[in-house]
Amino acid sequence: MNTKQEIETCTIAVMPRDRFSTTEQCIEILYKNTPEPFELMVLLGGAPEDLKKRLQEKYGSRATLVFEPEFLNGCELRNKALELAKTRLIVFVDSEVFVQPGWLAPLIECQKETDASMVSPIIIDRKNLIHTAGNDFFITEENGKKIGTMELRYANHFIGDTSNIPRRQTDFGEIHCQLAVVETARKVKAFDNRLREHQEMDAGLVLKEAGCIQMCEPRSRVYLHYPELIDEVQDIGIFQWKWEIDAMQKSIDLFYEKWNIDINHNNNFIEYFKKVNRRVGTFSRFYPSRIAIAVDFFLLGIQKQIYNLLKKMINLIPSHP
Repeated sequence: MNTKQEIETCTIAVMPRDRFSTTEQCIEILYKNTPEPFELMVLLGGAPEDLKKRLQEKYGSRATLVFEPEFLNGCELRNKALELAKTRLIVFVDSEVFVQPGWLAPLIECQKETDASMVSPIIIDRKNLIHTAGNDFFITEENGKKIGTMELRYANHFIGDTSNIPRRQTDFGEIHCQLAVVETARKVKAFDNRLREHQEMDAGLVLKEAGCIQMCEPRSRVYLHYPELIDEVQDIGIFQWKWEIDAMQKSIDLFYEKWNIDINHNNNFIEYFKKVNRRVGTFSRFYPSRIAIAVDFFLLGIQKQIYNLLKKMINLIPSHP
């Protein structure tokens, strides 16, 4: 393993995917688990004033802080970071991501050893279950129409301290944490500002078309955190904006227009987005407040109790030969 002095300094750009409330914890853990030299950049669009004030007080003297008045999608934030970056490499980290010890050096080493234009770590969630360890973009054709499906390698598998997952190429870098070569990402225009979602598959196709290598480095791990329900008032607005169904449909249509690939076969993505939208509870959606959030969590608890009771009753029903 290289020493701290031998590791190339890179930019780490922290930005929200759909929540503000985890930003400070994300940055605190980033500093704790990243002994390597790096330049911090924090980019927020439409953030609460109290959050901006705290970030300015804590990190104003040692980080580049970019505050925009309106909500911005992931591509817009990434492109702003690319414009400002002064290092050769940049790592995009969603503010819902908490990096694990030893996460950065392997990404940089992988990039140098493979000449990859994008490198992603293993992303875990839910108590060491794999979210993804590299991504494949499966494309098939039926009646002259291309249909695309994103495949998350090893998804939902438990992972311990070590595994036999190899370093290997991937079709696209997982959106939650991506190391990129700044000049390459700028040159090929890896991130399309028109897309509010599906930007990772789009960027993967752009890089592949340009002949760029994309890798997943299994020695690097980060943790993705999501609550069952949105539990902070400051997150309700940006979450609803991010996952607004009409905007998601527009992204799907733009992707098809750009690549002639249908990624919403059998309406699978739209149904998924409807499910994601339910992370904002009914009362929180119409009356954003801590009281509404508490009511939504109370109702969720009742739903779980009813579900478990019905499950027990079904198990008690004798089976017939």
